Amino acid sequence: MGAIISPAAYTIYQGSAPTVPPGKSYAYLLAGNGVFKLAESAYLRALIPVAPGRVAGLPPLTPEVALRVDIQPQLWEHILADARRVAWETPREAMYHVRVNGHGVSVESPAQVGTAGHLAYQGGAGADVVMDVHSHCQMAAFFSGTDNADEQGFRIYGVIGRIFTQPEIRLRVGVYGDFWPIKAEEL
Repeated sequence: MGAIISPAAYTIYQGSAPTVPPGKSYAYLLAGNGVFKLAESAYLRALIPVAPGRVAGLPPLTPEVALRVDIQPQLWEHILADARRVAWETPREAMYHVRVNGHGVSVESPAQVGTAGHLAYQGGAGADVVMDVHSHCQMAAFFSGTDNADEQGFRIYGVIGRIFTQPEIRLRVGVYGDFWPIKAEEL
């Protein structure tokens, strides 16, 4: 039986800028204020807490999320307008992938089938997809248990709700199964 190769690295944080070792997808870091998870790509860097705690003698870490591409307000306006168009006659959810192209981003709507409370879609697995956003039509913007189970990659995840009355958005960074809330203004 061969050895299982983990996609994770495990490090004790000593104070220098943390990095993900070559060949690993992410790293766990034990710091003075708990355990953190770090992942990095060409377009996104995220360092998020996964288990708060106190470890004497180690320096603390501060959570960080850095999207290395510019998200313009027009992107949100486009997604909201299209989600309204999709749900106008029959309320249903819609999915959008924000993909890096050159130095900017574009929004694509993958092949999908949605209802007012369920969504199935194809695609979106590429490393150039930095964000997934789906709509909740008349419901509030929240992440469901289904979202938690589905959103297992490394990217920004978003949900927009109440698209016809009081549009709202919730965002979080997903780091291979762990999440950290962020504000749209931070992007």
